[in-house]
Amino acid sequence: MAFETQADTIASAVTVTAGAADVTLPSATGIDTQLTQGGYIDITVTNGATGPTLPCDIGIQVAESTTDTWITVGDLLVADLGNDIVTRFKVNIPTEAQNVRLLVGGNTAQDVTISAAINSFKRA
Repeated sequence: MAFETQADTIASAVTVTAGAADVTLPSATGIDTQLTQGGYIDITVTNGATGPTLPCDIGIQVAESTTDTWITVGDLLVADLGNDIVTRFKVNIPTEAQNVRLLVGGNTAQDVTISAAINSFKRA
């Protein structure tokens, strides 16, 4: 059985404002992964020239449908502190996940930039 990779952008250099409410990426409805067989998410967090005093944290959320209750799976991902620091994460997506999104926030004093893509596996 052959599989192919399907790539979807979650966030492309999205600024998460310091001290603001958490941001849902790519949107409240997330990305539909119902026809996929799992995969992974690549996430990059970039601090500005003066890094945040509290780091950005990222929750991976899944749901059975876009109108269902979203559940954060696993531990929160916590970016590194420091000036001009880049933190990278790679997270597996459970095969059972039918919709996926990120919940990002927590950084204070300085904005951070988030880029993320989901790479899921589909039957060819």
